[in-house]
Amino acid sequence: YAVVNVFMHYLVDHYGISILADSLKLKSVGIASINAILEKQESKEDFAQIFNNWTITTIINDCTENITYCLPNS
Repeated sequence: YAVVNVFMHYLVDHYGISILADSLKLKSVGIASINAILEKQESKEDFAQIFNNWTITTIINDCTENITYCLPNS
């Protein structure tokens, strides 16, 4: 569960709390609900890209170089 917790923090830090709140209002679940919200927000990224960025972040976690690969609230 710790890994999911860290990923959710990354998701909220980079896409706002509304990504989770809005996804809970949909009939779709899991990745499909996240992708639906990202599409609604006209995000250039989908879940796969975000997950890839988060994976890199778990290794780099450097807020000085690129905010994409950063966990600012950790």
